[in-house]
Amino acid sequence: MNLALLVVAYKAVWVTSVLGREAWWGAIASAIFLSYLATRSPRPGGRRWFLLPIAGFCFGILTDGFWAQQGGLVFRQDAFVWGLPLWMPTLWAAFAGAIPFFLQKLRNRLGIVALIGGIGGPVAYLATMNLGTLTEAAPWVWPMVALEWALFPVLALCWAFPAPQTPAPQQS
Repeated sequence: MNLALLVVAYKAVWVTSVLGREAWWGAIASAIFLSYLATRSPRPGGRRWFLLPIAGFCFGILTDGFWAQQGGLVFRQDAFVWGLPLWMPTLWAAFAGAIPFFLQKLRNRLGIVALIGGIGGPVAYLATMNLGTLTEAAPWVWPMVALEWALFPVLALCWAFPAPQTPAPQQS
């Protein structure tokens, strides 16, 4: 799969989600993107790949929803669940489905993956603030966002590309 095409497609989903914030545009864009990824063969993670978007959706609700409930993240639009608009967890699902494709070559460099996520996540939220979709972010939430974005891609990669099993030594 062409990595540049994948990055452009994901960024289109992000822009559609953030700028189409009042409607279901983000959810629709995420569904189209995930459908495209589902047709790719081979899919990193094999048949288990389909669980990654579900995990991303749930992780996004649990983490960002918790921050929203605590007043750390305030969005401009109506909430779908726990103070989050629908586009936010669906964007998490799209990101989760793309992780093995984006980061396949870094699967043995999890420290770099964590660093990229820990910086890139807050930068994306800052961009969302600049576009007026995320209207408020408490100072205490920024390290939490960095931590969730450092942790999730590492966990997703470890799950999609488990360490090879070494056979148990045979006893004589």
